[in-house]
Amino acid sequence: MSAKNWVIATGSSAVPPPVPGLEQTPYITNRDLFSFDRLPASMIILGAGPIAAEMAQAFNRLGTRVSVIQRSGQILSNEDKDLADGVMEVLKAEGVQFYLNTAILSAKDLGAEREVVIQTKGKNLFP
Repeated sequence: MSAKNWVIATGSSAVPPPVPGLEQTPYITNRDLFSFDRLPASMIILGAGPIAAEMAQAFNRLGTRVSVIQRSGQILSNEDKDLADGVMEVLKAEGVQFYLNTAILSAKDLGAEREVVIQTKGKNLFP
C-alpha cells in the first residue's frame, strides 16, 4: 500500500479525574464498559464527550438509569453548541439525566453501591 499521507490512530486511554476518594472506589472506563455480566440498575458517567454520550444512550436504552456529570455548560464540548444541545435534548427525552456546570466533590465505595457528591451552582447534590 502507498499513500501521500498516513494517519496512525492508536486510540486513547481514559484518565480518571482527580476526585477525592475515586482511587478507593471501584469504577470502569470505556475500555471495561462491556464487561458486565448483567446490566447495572444505575450508572454515573463522568464527562460528556462523544464516547460518554454514546454510552449514555446505549445503556439508557438497555434499561440502566444514567446520569451524566459535565464540568462545562455543554455536552460534546468540541462541537457546535446547537448540535450538542440537539443531541442532549434527544438523550434527555429518552431519560438520560444531565448535570452541567457541575463539579465532582468526592466519590465513595458504599459496598453494593457507589456515592458521588456533586456541586452545581453552589448547591450540594447527592444523585
